Amino acid sequence: MAAAAALHGMAHGAELPAGASVAGYALGFLATTAALHAGGVGLGVALRERGAWIWRSSGALLGLAGIVLLARA
Repeated sequence: MAAAAALHGMAHGAELPAGASVAGYALGFLATTAALHAGGVGLGVALRERGAWIWRSSGALLGLAGIVLLARA
């Protein structure tokens, strides 16, 4: 997982616009990542309080999507 994350980060680093600030670019990615994590945690807490059926339904849909993708391969 760490290797995939490092390669993913390198891919984004390669997209750095010419003349852009590396620190500002990295800070933007850090802020965006923090916001996505906070949103995910907030959504998880809200869904946990609403009921387990949402988790089960989303898990079933993801599993079905995986089966469909495997069947097409």
